Amino acid sequence: MIVMASVIGFPLPFALVVGIPVWFAALIICFACCFGRALKQDTQLVRELVNYVVVLICQVLLTFVYPAYLYGFMHVGPSSQKLYVILLPVIKIIAKNWISYFLDRKFDLMPQNMIFNVDVFNALYVSSSVQNSSSITTVLEMIALDAFLGCTSIWDISNLMRDIVALQHKIPHGHPLRSAKFIDVALQIVQEAPQTAALLEEFATLEKKFSLKERRKFVQRTAQVLFVAEFVILVEYTEVIVPFIFCMYTTSMYYLPNRDYYAQIKALDSEGLGSMLSGVAMFGAVEFLSLLIIGYLVQRKISFSTLHLLSFVLDCGWRLVQSNLFLWIFYTITNSLEHNGADFSWSFSWLKDGPTHMD
Repeated sequence: MIVMASVIGFPLPFALVVGIPVWFAALIICFACCFGRALKQDTQLVRELVNYVVVLICQVLLTFVYPAYLYGFMHVGPSSQKLYVILLPVIKIIAKNWISYFLDRKFDLMPQNMIFNVDVFNALYVSSSVQNSSSITTVLEMIALDAFLGCTSIWDISNLMRDIVALQHKIPHGHPLRSAKFIDVALQIVQEAPQTAALLEEFATLEKKFSLKERRKFVQRTAQVLFVAEFVILVEYTEVIVPFIFCMYTTSMYYLPNRDYYAQIKALDSEGLGSMLSGVAMFGAVEFLSLLIIGYLVQRKISFSTLHLLSFVLDCGWRLVQSNLFLWIFYTITNSLEHNGADFSWSFSWLKDGPTHMD
């Protein structure tokens, strides 16, 4: 990259993006050298590795798609912004389906990989869009879109719970599990499976109450409900914390000596900074209210503490959560640094008078 900057000029256009293929090629070569023999002997491992590489490619593409979106958002009029903002959920849905498809049936990896990559990126650029929006109507539209997606998730949980409740009604009155939570019923069914050596003696068996198909359906629906509930709560949690992290990071950056190299804050005074971030903080407060409401609705639907569910996910996946939060927030803020040459107008004005060479 130093050689390229010396030839083309500094800053190198899209320096962070240009560096990705070089990093990616080096990673593949090192991986092949270390694990090439094992890969030759296991075709299934190769297939899974290829899927993970495709997931990684999706994450890399997000680093270009979202900044390009923000550039377009900032350069259209207030009336066009109202339509332009609809692209955000479209980008998010496409990216999530991409990752979901190539992760295949690895459901335990999906929430952390999808939410703390796609949703963190989306929340960061929603915050940036709020910061750069010149219309309160556009901000309200973002909130309405978020509320619509939240209601859709609640509707999905309700549909899944409908099957579970219908099966629970087949448990006769007086049975120890008649009034039990659906999770306890699912656990009992799993423990009564033929491959399980021992049954729980304190519960009467459900083997004669449900058919084999019904037992399988009950366990599948229970897993799906917990998966969707975990997904919904994690998305809401991400949408709450990211705007406030964005505000703290931007405020800290404002008081650093290198603020002159960040286009979005170099011309601001303290009053302008406060005005700019107040909208983002207000948006975060609305998202916090959304978290409380949706958390309450989900908890009522599944009769299980959403706080415990969130704590479990953050505790078990803290390494992935923290690393992705740091990576994408750091990348998003750093990408706007003039030295990285992220010019989505494609004019690259600093190169027009000839390359600016590095000393």
